[in-house]
Amino acid sequence: MAQMTIGRRGALILALGLLLCLGVYALFNPFDSVAGYMPGAPVGRDFINFWLGGRLALESRLDLLADGPRYNELIATLFAHRPDSFIFSYPPNILPFLLPFGLLPYGVALALWSGLNLACMVSACTLTSEDRRLPWLVLLSPAMLMTIIYGHFGGVAGLAIVYLLKRGRAQPWRAGALVALLAIKPQIFVVVCALSALGGWFPVAWRAALLALLPALASLALFGIEPWLTYVERTAPLHVAMIETFQIGALRTTISAYAGARMAGLTHEPAQILQMIVSLALLISVPVLLRRMRDSTLRDLVFSLGALAILPYANHYDLALAAPALTLYIFDQDRDGKMLPVLLWLAPAVAPLAGNLSLPLAPYALMLGTLQILVAAFRAKDRDGVRA
Repeated sequence: MAQMTIGRRGALILALGLLLCLGVYALFNPFDSVAGYMPGAPVGRDFINFWLGGRLALESRLDLLADGPRYNELIATLFAHRPDSFIFSYPPNILPFLLPFGLLPYGVALALWSGLNLACMVSACTLTSEDRRLPWLVLLSPAMLMTIIYGHFGGVAGLAIVYLLKRGRAQPWRAGALVALLAIKPQIFVVVCALSALGGWFPVAWRAALLALLPALASLALFGIEPWLTYVERTAPLHVAMIETFQIGALRTTISAYAGARMAGLTHEPAQILQMIVSLALLISVPVLLRRMRDSTLRDLVFSLGALAILPYANHYDLALAAPALTLYIFDQDRDGKMLPVLLWLAPAVAPLAGNLSLPLAPYALMLGTLQILVAAFRAKDRDGVRA
């Protein structure tokens, strides 16, 4: 079992992460509900999409989700906020999950959403290690702080990944049900299922694929085919075009190899080729390493970081998927060569600042940090000194 130690070095890492997050948060002008970056509450900007998605579903006004001008006009009216550029980019299978939140006042719904994600991340940490300090360190990590600040579901996603890796073989249906929740982000879901199937968790992968059909069918039964047609014909192409044209205002916190190449000045085609090379290399190497590893912390990092690095589009708060294992790794007194993992741990706090300047610091941190973890995994020996 990993022997965690904080010490002076660990305290400095933790303090630096907190200071960077506070600096980013201050730049958002969060307490100005009219002109700031956080309509409706001092945290949880993107939760507006989730809450309003549930509310519009209840009111049978789902057409607004794909109508950018009217959608943002509604947000400006509801929250007495300046005109903004919100985009509801999720498939309709998310709507059944959002209905309970849409029933509640925004502040109550946001508090429950944030509390749910914090609780899920604590559960993920207790599955990762018996050390009672780990949940506190992870909750204070930049990935989880950005998850709460932005109002995303990194806690739920982190629990799904940890449960898959820790309990998936013994409890494939329960692990599959948690992984199926990731289908609301189809790109992450497909990659996680592919790595699961290739890396030794095929029983979880097929169960997750099966169970993911349930919310999709529920959305069809509740709302009909029209939201799906709208998503396929309008929402998804809009999102693809935004990535291809690389609208930096919307993509400044993207951490993929593709985003790093675009920030560095490459055009779409060479950046896409680079991403394809990275993705293919990881799709081949990650399952091989997963099948031969006994070091559970490295295994968890190979899986979670590999899944994120394969994607051409992943955000800084998505690093919450790797937060338990990455935190355990950098605070493990027996690990060497932690510089790049530490930079990766800090990357969610750096991404908004660097992205505004088109500096690809966070994408580089993900690529180089993942590479170092892969090399460490290849060289790894288990705790008894036997090559994994």
